[in-house]
Amino acid sequence: TILNLFKFPYIEKRNIIVRQGHAFVSTIHYRLYFELLNCSHFYHMYNGGTFTQFYSTYRELTYWGSNGDSVKANNSVVLRNPNYQLCAGIGYGKRGEIVDAHILHDKSFFTVEGLAITDINTINRYAILSLINSILGQYTINLYCAQHKHAGYMNLLPMPDYDKSQSDIESIVNSIIEIKRHWFSLDETNLEYHG
Repeated sequence: TILNLFKFPYIEKRNIIVRQGHAFVSTIHYRLYFELLNCSHFYHMYNGGTFTQFYSTYRELTYWGSNGDSVKANNSVVLRNPNYQLCAGIGYGKRGEIVDAHILHDKSFFTVEGLAITDINTINRYAILSLINSILGQYTINLYCAQHKHAGYMNLLPMPDYDKSQSDIESIVNSIIEIKRHWFSLDETNLEYHG
């Protein structure tokens, strides 16, 4: 059954491409939002995180400064895929026994640990989010890679055709996200908190 999946195009052939992000210096650039009195020159940062499917909380920020000048001047920083940063898409943590993908908000940097699929339309966003979080997707990727789900491995994940069921996929994924956002809105340690 799994071998038959590979008759379908892998996600990179569908122009759904996982990319590696920036390598910031954690001691200089990483902050939790509640550590700061002034968040100007800081952006959301997606760096993977604890296991949670479909939607993840936003707590981490990264210092970008004015046009990223101070970040670019740091020799320890490696900037990757700048044209795909700060765009909405899908993110997932690189390392884990079970891969879990989340909605990635726009105006978020992604990193070497929190990989991302950006430059993707809404229909494909929901389809790939459901595939990566499915038992089938997770089992398949684990057959050819171990804990580190690098971009190259994920880009080889076969993706069945989904046009006929796209409205069902979109509806189910939206329902899951709304439920998770509601529960996260009760947690005062994240930016989704509403009291």
